[in-house]
Amino acid sequence: FDKFVKTVDPKSVTLVFPTAHISSPASMFGHTFIRIDSSYESKMLSSAINYSASANQDTENGFAFAIKGLFGGYSGQYSLLPYYDKLKEYRDKDQRDIWEYQLNLNSNEIMQMIRHIWELKDTRSDYYFFDENCAYNMLWLLEVAREGLNLRSHFIYHVSPPETIFAMKEENLISNTHYRASKRTKILAYDRLLSDKNKRVVKKVLLTDISSIDDKNISIQDKQHILEFAVELNENSFINNKIKKDEYLSLSHQLLLKRSLLGEGKEVEIKEPNNPLKAHRGFKLTMQEKIKNGEESTLLGFRPVYHDMADSDRGMIDGTEIKFLDFLFEVSDKSIEVESVDILKLSSLVNVSTFSKPFSWSARFAFDKNAPDENLNFDSSVQIGFRKNIFDETNYFYYLVGFGTNEYDDWSAYATHKLGFTWSQNEFGKLNVELNQRKFTNGFLQFNTNMTQSFYLNQHIGIQFGYETKERENWDRKDDIFRAVGNYYF
Repeated sequence: FDKFVKTVDPKSVTLVFPTAHISSPASMFGHTFIRIDSSYESKMLSSAINYSASANQDTENGFAFAIKGLFGGYSGQYSLLPYYDKLKEYRDKDQRDIWEYQLNLNSNEIMQMIRHIWELKDTRSDYYFFDENCAYNMLWLLEVAREGLNLRSHFIYHVSPPETIFAMKEENLISNTHYRASKRTKILAYDRLLSDKNKRVVKKVLLTDISSIDDKNISIQDKQHILEFAVELNENSFINNKIKKDEYLSLSHQLLLKRSLLGEGKEVEIKEPNNPLKAHRGFKLTMQEKIKNGEESTLLGFRPVYHDMADSDRGMIDGTEIKFLDFLFEVSDKSIEVESVDILKLSSLVNVSTFSKPFSWSARFAFDKNAPDENLNFDSSVQIGFRKNIFDETNYFYYLVGFGTNEYDDWSAYATHKLGFTWSQNEFGKLNVELNQRKFTNGFLQFNTNMTQSFYLNQHIGIQFGYETKERENWDRKDDIFRAVGNYYF
């Protein structure tokens, strides 16, 4: 134990939050682990205390990992690694922005945590995606460190990494915050900065045509940025196993040598995103007034988890969606009827750019009344496609195509495609428009539209005004629906 303490050299404690992995269903809540800072000035040499499932996410299917994690299909255990290794994993390979929250634990509390970590070094426990996960086990460590602290009392059914940060803030544990941009964020910064002409030069340079940088029509500053961008892209290709090590090292040496001859330049500005502590909370209560074909009704609903496309993206990653057990009920004096239940909906819309062409996707399992017969039917669908930003990173359109099944007409399969548009009004509001067409196996071609304008009054309150149309099975009728919605997040 004494050797362990000497190696770790504990002086302070920082909670580290890698944000969501935009393309992995199992990592869309983000992750938390603890960094034990030593007397070394560089934080890279600190020790990282991590709790994770005993699974290789690089080789295991993301959906399978998420499903097994939901039902305790993995064991979890603590590990101790150098912080620079965790940065390579989360910031560089997974391309996740990193938020660091320094905690105000004193030396006695830190040593109490270290003793507990030593006791748990060979311990395994069942890993559950929604509660007994990485974030839950970090809460345990902090409660052991500080007597009387009860962070777990903030949670009942679900422990998500972002919500644990809110709990720590409410318990006055956070003393300072620091942001580290991911590899992807740096690449996007260069991509925005360079002209299309200079991006073509970057492509040539990456194909080892280094002499293309010597064009006299390219300014010194542009040459600096072109070479720096090429260095980032070359390293990113190696990290993602797209090129061999000898290719990476050879090109990297040439690029860095060429860049060194151009002298010191202006660093590319990376705008710090909103702190996750400024995001809306995960639990949502909703009240709606609906006018359907001239008839008014009231709807009430709740969603325990977590974020949808109409919610504010402040402190979130735009284009992502995680909904679990999202209930909506139509309420009258005589009855309460289920309007819809989103059992699980996951979406990830990622921009296609010159040097990055990820696919966007969406998966949904729900009961709703969107089918042509108006009954409450079970519906499941999977779609893939692309997203393209317009003007800036918060305004974009997307196109998804896929297939699904529905209880309609004694279980029908359907092909579907969707065109959507999102226009963000800074942090104050957002317009979402979707045009969705489905072709059922009985031949019915259904066209539905949905338009929602959201306004965000503060971190806890939002209002929405919506209009949607739904084509029904008698071929000559559609429903016109207007909605006024109030949401409360807590």
